[in-house]
Amino acid sequence: MFLRQYVGECEDQEGHKYELAMTLPSQNMMVRSQAAGRTFILTWECVMDLAKQAGIDEPTQSGSDGLPAPSTLETQANPAQSERDAPSAEVKR
Repeated sequence: MFLRQYVGECEDQEGHKYELAMTLPSQNMMVRSQAAGRTFILTWECVMDLAKQAGIDEPTQSGSDGLPAPSTLETQANPAQSERDAPSAEVKR
């Protein structure tokens, strides 16, 4: 048993619903599937590892304003294309 602070709820494109929360007192991110009742918790260390794997430290082609380069915006505008072309992600537990 652990304490958690409710953050909100969301639904993905397939209609799956999730509860979002933060564990207390460690403030880890928590996602709970409303359909399955299963919970997934990510530590901040895991989030940092995922961000590094996604290239957070790589220089961008954007200007000094920090906005994404146009090619990034085009990929975001067509998520089906980016999901099809992107390599699958692997999450360590």
